Amino acid sequence: LDLGTDALFALAFEGHPYGLPALGTVDSLRALRRKDLTGHHLDHVAQHNVVVAIVGDVDPDRALKRLAQAGANMPPQTRDPLAPMALAPMERVRRRVIPRPERKTEVLLGFPGVAVRAPERYAMEILTAVLTGQSGRLFTRLREDHGGVYDVDALSWEGLDAGLLIVSFATSAERAPFCLDVFWQEVGRILDAGLSDEEVARAKQALVGGVEISFQRRG
Repeated sequence: LDLGTDALFALAFEGHPYGLPALGTVDSLRALRRKDLTGHHLDHVAQHNVVVAIVGDVDPDRALKRLAQAGANMPPQTRDPLAPMALAPMERVRRRVIPRPERKTEVLLGFPGVAVRAPERYAMEILTAVLTGQSGRLFTRLREDHGGVYDVDALSWEGLDAGLLIVSFATSAERAPFCLDVFWQEVGRILDAGLSDEEVARAKQALVGGVEISFQRRG
């Protein structure tokens, strides 16, 4: 799935840093030099944005004093943040097929999404929950009604410059065209009739429950 995600971002954000692997490539890592790393550190690490967490049997006053001494030579502010980069609009369907020896087929579809500061991002969360929750449209149609499909998922990825709505599922190569037809049928239903009040309420409840669960710890 990581291979497919990298390929999807490369197609969706062609010519933009979002289209590059976050961990870099063999060539980009080999090209890094010490001055590149130290320059990045000096540009982005400063007194106003450093957070230090200390856990253990320590003297708080002594620890704070040592931290103050260590940070005295740090610059007070970093350089100005990078300005958002313009993205070329998606004017055509871009497709890539990566042959693999595995018997299953991973299908990923990406659509223009919204940036992280856009108020519409909350609506996108509702949409993804309606599509692929335990009783979601795609989950129900692809897994329960027809079977042979797994890992049905949808997410809204938001960056500072733009976003991407991602829908994915895994199945056999023979069933992939049928599953795509089912997906486009559901897209047509949403475009024609929208979402029902019951679906939206259920999605909201699931999202709120997910946030509450995220605060639970094993302790």
